[in-house]
Amino acid sequence: PAPPPPPASVLTIQIFPDNYPEETSWALYSYNLQGRSYIHFAGAQLPTADDDDREIVEWQVEIQKGSWRWEILDTYRDGICCLHGNGWWRLRLEGQALGSGGAFNDKEVVDFRIEPPSPPVPPSPPSPPSSPLPPAPGAPRSPLPPP
Repeated sequence: PAPPPPPASVLTIQIFPDNYPEETSWALYSYNLQGRSYIHFAGAQLPTADDDDREIVEWQVEIQKGSWRWEILDTYRDGICCLHGNGWWRLRLEGQALGSGGAFNDKEVVDFRIEPPSPPVPPSPPSPPSSPLPPAPGAPRSPLPPP
């Protein structure tokens, strides 16, 4: 049987849109060893809402080790803060902050890497005794070295 896949890391994307959420989307790309990018998730467009009904939108994406790029895009090229509302975005990997923002033009980019887990550290060999033990009763004694 095939070995189980390595555990995935959770990427959390949070976006509080400006007054025009339909202009905002994001994409996630992975990179192979030759540096070519492959789309992992795209077209995550924000739902349209009235100014008073805007709320934080959150996605959680499971991703494996490797090199990644996340992009937030704004089709009107005015970002999500501050001309038409105080929008913002936040990116976290396993709870650790990768980036945040809101004031940008057409896009903002975060590049990051997930390293493979470190191999377990083998236990240390036992320490030799601090003083030689006397021979067991009845055991032959080792000869003394010549003077």
